[in-house]
Amino acid sequence: MIEYFTNRDSHSGEIFRGMLADRGVKFGTPGEAIVNYGAYVVDERGLPTLNKAVGTFDKLRALMLMQAAGVSVPPFCAGMSGDEGMYPCLGRKLHHSKGKDIVWLGHRDDYQVPLHNAAGHIDYSIKYIPASAEYRVWAWRGEAIAVYKKVLHDPQEVEGRTGSKWYGAFGYEYVEETPAELSSLGAGAIGALSLDWGAVDVIHGVDGEYFVLEVNTEPWLSARLRGGLRLARKVEDWVNAGYPERI
Repeated sequence: MIEYFTNRDSHSGEIFRGMLADRGVKFGTPGEAIVNYGAYVVDERGLPTLNKAVGTFDKLRALMLMQAAGVSVPPFCAGMSGDEGMYPCLGRKLHHSKGKDIVWLGHRDDYQVPLHNAAGHIDYSIKYIPASAEYRVWAWRGEAIAVYKKVLHDPQEVEGRTGSKWYGAFGYEYVEETPAELSSLGAGAIGALSLDWGAVDVIHGVDGEYFVLEVNTEPWLSARLRGGLRLARKVEDWVNAGYPERI
């Protein structure tokens, strides 16, 4: 019996629960283990828990942990940078979704802009990296299980816009042949954050280098998405194997 946690009103979280149920995973309380889809779970019983680390770090801390583990991430700093070499960059908040917090900073002198922007104050800045492509790598315990390329469906929706105003204009297409470096980077990112799984956003810079932007622990999901279906299979195997710890 498994206890399942996700955030309130998480449509993707409920879809994933359904995927597990379809594979025969039984839910109930009290359970023998916990499956977590993006929620902050506090369990004092010591039950085996997937993605127990969710909620123990914010976006800036995640970048710091990945950088310390040797994962390639763009240059970043807390607050606003005084280094002109950091610009252009994006001002971000510690907690965000769908790019609603993004503030474009073209030069160091733009530091006044965030104070009057609807996004509010800036918690950290991350250097803008011109990209030739963007990917989402679904990874589980040291391996990439599905990779998608971000594609633009409606160019008019993004012209002159940033952040959340892009949301809905892009989609993801499954990638059959994945570069080993990309798969390894996605797997390394979740390992650096002590996660069992995650959907890792990666850009391929025009200079040929890959950079991890962030790791999603409550990613968008549809009932037929291969990343989600393969993750459900991994969780089913974990349950049937008696909840082994992450190595």
